[in-house]
Amino acid sequence: MTRRGLLFAAKLLVSAGLLAFLLHRVSLAPVLGRLADADAGLLLAAFLAFLLQMALTGLRYARVGDALGAPMGAATALRLVLVGHFLGQALPSAV
Repeated sequence: MTRRGLLFAAKLLVSAGLLAFLLHRVSLAPVLGRLADADAGLLLAAFLAFLLQMALTGLRYARVGDALGAPMGAATALRLVLVGHFLGQALPSAV
């Protein structure tokens, strides 16, 4: 394995260890209680607003790609936006 690969693996292990530590230390009961008390309509509205934001961002990236001479299509751009958003939320910024 290359040095770069080892560094990436070390970062992933540290990230996984930190997530495991946090999940072990945090009680999920209060979080689940708050979710049970939340207004389902507002949660649905927030989720739909998130989906709209991701769709518009994907369309924007597709248009930017077209303008730069690197067309990728709206579906591919949306997929890349969703993957990027997930990784941005799931991994620390240094990884």
